[in-house]
Amino acid sequence: RYEAQIDLPPGEYNLRLIPSDGSKFGSAEMPLNIGSYGGKQLAISSLVLCKRFRDAAVAEQEAAAVNLAPQYVPLVSKGVQFTPTGDTTFRKGEPLFAYFEVYEPLLTGTPATTVQTRLKLTDVKTGEVKVDTGPRSTADWIQPGKTVIPIAEQIAVDKLPAGSYRLEVQAIDSTGKSTVWRAANFTVE
Repeated sequence: RYEAQIDLPPGEYNLRLIPSDGSKFGSAEMPLNIGSYGGKQLAISSLVLCKRFRDAAVAEQEAAAVNLAPQYVPLVSKGVQFTPTGDTTFRKGEPLFAYFEVYEPLLTGTPATTVQTRLKLTDVKTGEVKVDTGPRSTADWIQPGKTVIPIAEQIAVDKLPAGSYRLEVQAIDSTGKSTVWRAANFTVE
């Protein structure tokens, strides 16, 4: 496994990966769109699906001990570090976490600001909405003095029949502003 992070300015990119073992190679290619964010309004990150998670303090100590390069910014919510997965097929009993970040600059200037998220899970084949949480408070994830709210939610794969699903998330603040919906697809076997 190889992990890397690249800082890129907003724009449209074509991401190409060419792995090799020295004699054989493969390639994968996908479009990558990085939106702009001025830091002055409510926003939401992409939605990342994760299978692996661990204690963030332990992961930080281990990384410091081996001094791995390049360093990257880990995805951490409530003291747990999440690792994005490229394999979006999940089996019964396998953990599925959705990680995303909400950006709310009003949290530092207007302490009475509240932020909510809404999560929807839809069966892609039938269009049936399996879960719709309605607006829920992010108060448990807010860190004092920070404008970024890192959220990780576990999705109950065991309760879903085999099939293809679309997970969507949106943020809403107390001023009435809302973000675009962010989505990720996955399959349950």
